[in-house]
Amino acid sequence: MFKELNAIKLGKSDEFDVEWDIKNSANGHVALIGASGNGKSVFAQKMILQIVEQGGTVLIIDQHGSLSEDQIFKPYRKAFEK
Repeated sequence: MFKELNAIKLGKSDEFDVEWDIKNSANGHVALIGASGNGKSVFAQKMILQIVEQGGTVLIIDQHGSLSEDQIFKPYRKAFEK
């Protein structure tokens, strides 16, 4: 059985935190869509770390090498090494 995860923090608006409530979403899938250079890979790294820190499992298919060692956002590198 999959571990129940808490909401994943996505960001903030002027009035409240924006979160992805995995427990109450239709499924556990997500697509990050945006133009090149908009921060999709860094945002994905942030989401992945939150899921793994809660004991969750993530399957990544990285056909472009966005998660190769030299592409991981510096503040997240130590966490990815664990």
